[in-house]
Amino acid sequence: MSEAAPPAVRLCSIHKRFGAVAALNCVSLNIHRGRIHALLGENGAGKSTLLSLLFGLQQADGGSIELFGERVQRLRPADAMRRGVAYVQQHFSLIPAFTVLENLMLGQEPGVWRLSKQGFRDEMQDALQGFDLDLPWEERVGRLSVGAQQRVEIAKALSRRARILLFDEPTASLAPGEIERCLRTLQTLRNQGVAVIFVTHHLNEALQIADEITVLRNGKTTLYQMSHEFDETKIAPAMVGDDLPHETDQLPESHAPVLRVKRALPKRAQENHGVFPLSFDVHAGEILGIAGVSGNGQEHWIDLILGKEETASGELWLEQNEITHSSILKRRQFGLAYIPQDRNKDGLLNQRPLWENLLLNPCVKGADASWLSATALRQQTRDCINAFSVRASSDQAPPATLSGGHQQRFVLARELSTNPKVIIAHAPARGLDIRAARFVHEQLINACREGAGVLLFSSELPELFLLCKRIGVISQGRLVSIKQASEWSAASLGRAMSGGGE
Repeated sequence: MSEAAPPAVRLCSIHKRFGAVAALNCVSLNIHRGRIHALLGENGAGKSTLLSLLFGLQQADGGSIELFGERVQRLRPADAMRRGVAYVQQHFSLIPAFTVLENLMLGQEPGVWRLSKQGFRDEMQDALQGFDLDLPWEERVGRLSVGAQQRVEIAKALSRRARILLFDEPTASLAPGEIERCLRTLQTLRNQGVAVIFVTHHLNEALQIADEITVLRNGKTTLYQMSHEFDETKIAPAMVGDDLPHETDQLPESHAPVLRVKRALPKRAQENHGVFPLSFDVHAGEILGIAGVSGNGQEHWIDLILGKEETASGELWLEQNEITHSSILKRRQFGLAYIPQDRNKDGLLNQRPLWENLLLNPCVKGADASWLSATALRQQTRDCINAFSVRASSDQAPPATLSGGHQQRFVLARELSTNPKVIIAHAPARGLDIRAARFVHEQLINACREGAGVLLFSSELPELFLLCKRIGVISQGRLVSIKQASEWSAASLGRAMSGGGE
């Protein structure tokens, strides 16, 4: 490639505002083919906004965008794809009931000859040769692991001759082994001449594979470094601006069980033969970690404890109350709280005011009577906003106007405001930056100090080792083992999560 070749992407003095908030403020960036450019920064720093502009999902308020030396106006997703830009988001645009091959064929049927699956598959195998994606062509996408689905999404982009690939937190939902494979795939894309823009909160990943790093904070560029200049002591302060909160203190000794699960089996899981009976206790003042890759049965167990799935056999107890066949509301009233993995799907009504979102916890003040008090709910919402430093304009603001970190702060505030006895936390720091993740962890620990027990489902090894005294592993619907955290190593825990034994 000639030294005089223009950058694949050139951003010049990009501005983007959402109301009074400057999401991007005079950001300039060059991205070259055959290089990996990592974007780092806290939630709300402007990283996802920048990717949205490049794919045409948003329009810049000022500045210019050039693709391969040509300035573009009013870029739309269809225009971006025609120019070779593809966007691999955290939530894949795949149809679970279709096979891998059928998902790749969607939108690529301009002629009758395209109806030949074998012909299209042969064409795709030729086009993807050298990218090491190893696709199970006839498998339904819904049966694949998250990592395998991600490779299908990448293949779909490459089948459309993408030359610029945008990745938003590609490792956020992957197991340790799949993370390594994902990073190797990004390196392969680079080696094949693709320009890769890679958003991550994991500094070690950026240091491992990136050729260049740009740090954004509050919509501005605070640092740019090339690989030979990488300096972690400068990158982390550029991301957060000042000192991080102090490490949390060790939790005190735990006490009596607050949640007991005795040989319990979800009814729907029993019918599908995918999950097996589970037994464990969560103690007051304890964070019990359940490590597992998504899709190994933890969703069934969470739904069972919450009351969203019926119990086929066994028992569940919350303190002295048997909740085996109790309603969701009754379990809430007994002291159960829930922090979901996907706050936008399962934790918030993004277009409704924050004070209405408070009603998703039926035990908050103002919602615990035979009628609803809007005045009490709005005051409670303001109390939550203040107590958890949620950056929102008012209690009328919808969650969609908040950054991911502040959305999660509000979910925490709502769930913890009723002083629950048991907190089910499913990947509570997923997609959050260093500071926001630390805040979530501190709130869980504070709840334990107040006597709550936390059941933490996570695939993040640092999170599990930081918070938990005991860690179990769920693999293929079975609880493999529960041991003291000190008895696990990162390698043995990763192996158990991947189904390879301890």
